[in-house]
Order: sequence, then structure tokens, then C-alpha cells
Amino acid sequence: MSQPAQPTNALRTFLKWGGIALLLTAAVWIGVIIWWQTTHRVISFTDVLLYLIVLPFFLLLCIGIFKLMRAIARKKANASAAFSTGEKSNDPAGTVDANTIEKKLKLPIVGAWAVTSLANNAEEFVQALIEKRSRPRPDQLLLDARGFPLPSGRVMDLDIQTVQQKLSQTIAKNGLNNVPDSEEWRDAFLRTLALLDQVIDQAHNEWPLEFETADEARESQSIGTLRGAAPVRSNTKKSLSLQIKLLIPADFKPYEKQLSLAYLFEKISIFTIPAKQVHIEVVAASDDVTALSLMDKFSIQTHRNGANEALLLLAGDSTLCPTVAEDWHSAGRLFSTHCPNGLMMGEAAFGVLCINNKALKSTTLEAQCQLTRVSFDKRDSSADQPGKPSYTCLAETMNDALITADLSGEKIGTVACDADHRTNRTLECIGAMMNLTPQLDAIENRLAANEACGHIGTASVLGAFVAGVTQVKNANHPILLFNVSHMVERAAAVLLPNDDTPDLHEA
Repeated sequence: MSQPAQPTNALRTFLKWGGIALLLTAAVWIGVIIWWQTTHRVISFTDVLLYLIVLPFFLLLCIGIFKLMRAIARKKANASAAFSTGEKSNDPAGTVDANTIEKKLKLPIVGAWAVTSLANNAEEFVQALIEKRSRPRPDQLLLDARGFPLPSGRVMDLDIQTVQQKLSQTIAKNGLNNVPDSEEWRDAFLRTLALLDQVIDQAHNEWPLEFETADEARESQSIGTLRGAAPVRSNTKKSLSLQIKLLIPADFKPYEKQLSLAYLFEKISIFTIPAKQVHIEVVAASDDVTALSLMDKFSIQTHRNGANEALLLLAGDSTLCPTVAEDWHSAGRLFSTHCPNGLMMGEAAFGVLCINNKALKSTTLEAQCQLTRVSFDKRDSSADQPGKPSYTCLAETMNDALITADLSGEKIGTVACDADHRTNRTLECIGAMMNLTPQLDAIENRLAANEACGHIGTASVLGAFVAGVTQVKNANHPILLFNVSHMVERAAAVLLPNDDTPDLHEA
């Protein structure tokens, strides 16, 4: 299938400035004409020439000069930064740019876990996505306004009673106020925490990091006092710190956010990590690119501060709730025969553990894969607007990610994304893949988390990420990761097979 020609950068720049010129000229003319009308001015040819021709041209010239001066100042600042970096570098040529180094950073991924309607582990989850035999099914517990079962991806036998009891104990222990009775808690809230509970248990069973225990710390201090010097112990154990980011749905009520944080504090105690070495934060998100943004920021920050740090990213969401079904139905977002582009209900939770290169090199850990820097962009219009689906923004974002990874599209073996059944999202994926990875089948070689699990909201992007991590480990080829679930936000990155060769940019 032939692809429509893409506008070049020069053409886009010409159209942009042409539009600005037309709008500015129109605004000046309207203002001048209104001024002439209100003042009853007798208009001469000189007035027409001065106000309707010279004035707009002068304003455009001022804007152009201003933009040129900013570009020159930015160029000088970049040159100065590159020069100072070159002076501090061991590179005799002094040409190493800090920004260039950071663009080439790779973040090691050392763990990935999943709980979905397809499977209770990442390996079986990915295998189900590959086989493409599972889709949301009629849910006997959730009915639409006419009494018909709603399609959903339900995690069977999910224990929410235990979570409810633990929450009640946490409330009593911490004296939390302004929390309604447990009978009023939404199913969406309880099921989300129950899913996250299982993911944290999986992470604990396969936990690869070691932290210095209280007994080891006391032993080190005691020996140091009696013998004059403490024995040499793993510096990584002492200095390694862990950031835990919990992504919860943005529509959680204030008390639900409060209880989520309190529950996480209690649950994380099973890891026995010293309090001074762990930092926990709850982040409200939706089907946006927050998960990728947090990992990208972690990669940059830990490169700059040079510390031994790890990031545990958790995300969970459940829409299997009568309240959510009613809200979606009222907003016209619920899938039905009358709304084929509506959302199918789903639920899932995922966890990803990444560690910066410095800590990885000083431990015996082996990364499952490596994440390149993430490219971000925004569509000019919502993907939910009617009309022909556009893949231009997604294709540009994917191309930026490939350039950052120093790869061509032909090297990609699979793509992982958060697409679902909606036609506009599927066509956006297909268009971008045909443009950049024509060797791949846009259906068979695409792992789409929401397509099989239903709409999993906050967990959508991390679900695609876990699928990509597991597949790149098993297939040993690069995976292109991107999102399409959000209305306008787009992001893309490449997951590379683990490589024991040293990273020159981290030297």
C-alpha cells in the first residue's frame, strides 16, 4: 500500500510562518479599520500604505529579528556548555557534549512482573498476547442498562476481602480520619489494590537486590569499634537506595489515594529495606505516558548525581466496578453495539524494576534488557475526533526513538504497545508500522496489551512495557515500544537485548 507523502520540515516551516503572517496582517487590518471607523478619520493613500502594508511588515520583521536573536543566544549557550564539558572531560579533543551523552543513555531493566486476566505472570501474559486467542468476554457480574453482560477482562478469583481487612487494620493503626466505612468503598479501588498486592508478592519472591540489614549494620559498627577498622563490605549494599513509584488512577478519590499510600507502606515492609534507603511516592496517572516519563527522568537524574539507585515502578487499575460502568455509560465511553469505539472494561497490575548503570556494574545482577531514552510528542488533534486516523505524530515519535537508539526500523523484531480494539488506534499503529517497520506484520508482530485485557487505564503503558521486556529477553531482538491509548500524548523507546559489553557513554 502506498503511503501519503509526508510534508518536509521546510514546507512545515513555510506553512507555519505563512499562517502567522496572515493572522497578524488580518489582526492589524481589523484593528486599524475599527480605529478609523470610531474616529471618523479621512483616509488618505499614505494612511493605507503606512497602516495596512508597512505596519504589518514591520511587526513581522520585529518577530523575525527576535527569533533570530534567541537562536543566536541559544547557539552561543550550547557552544559554551560544550566547551566547558570538553575542558572537564578526559577526551583530549574536548568534543564530548553532556547532552549527547545523556541522549545515548541506556537504563538496565532487571525485573518485570504482571497480573492480568490472561495470566498471573509476565511469561504467560506475553505468550497469550502472541497467540492472540484471548479477548474481553461477557461479564456476568457487570450488566449494561438493558441487562446485557458487558465485555470485560476480569481477573478471576481475586481476593478483595483480605485487602479490605488489611486496610481496616491500617486505618486503625495509623488513626486515619475522613475515611468512609468499608461498605462504601468502590470495587475499582479494592480490586486495584488486590492486583497490586499480588504484583508486589511476585516482586518479593524474585527480588534481585540486596540491602544491608540492621544486624549487618550493627555488626559492622561493633567490629569497627573493637578492631579499629570495619571490614570491607559491599559498598553497593550500603549506598544503594530504592525509589518506589506507585501509579494509581487519577480519578481515585482523596481518601482512596491516602489509603493506597498507607497500604503500600505496610506492604513494602516485606522487603525489609532500611527506611533511610527507600523513598515511596504515589503518582496519579491515567492512560498517559507517566510511566515512561518517570523511567526516563530516573535515567537522567541518576546519571547526573552518580549515586547507586534503583526504581521500582508499580501501576494498577481496575474498571470492573458498577460506578465506573455508569460513569462511562453517561459519558458515551462504554463499548456497545451502538458505540463500537467505546472502551471495554479491564483490569491489571504490573511492576518493573530498573537500576542505574553504576549500581549494576558494582553488583552481580544481570539486566533482562536495556531501555533507551524515550521520545515524547503530542498530536495536533485528539485521536478520538472523527475523521481519517492520523499516524504522523506517532511515526515521527517512533523515528526519533530509533535515531536515539542508533537503529533502523529493519532491526526491530516486534513492537509492543497499549492499543485496544478501537479502529482509530489500530489504524494509527498500522500506519506508523508500515512507514517505519515495513518488514513486520502490523497484526502478528504487534503485542497489544489493552486489546487482550480490555482498557486497563493507568496500567496501560506499563503493561506494554512489561510485554516488551519479556519478549526482548525471550526473542533476543530489539523491541519498539510506543503508546496510542491516550488522546494526544505519544511516546516511544527501544528495548535492547542485554549486552555485557561496556557502555562507552557511561565510562
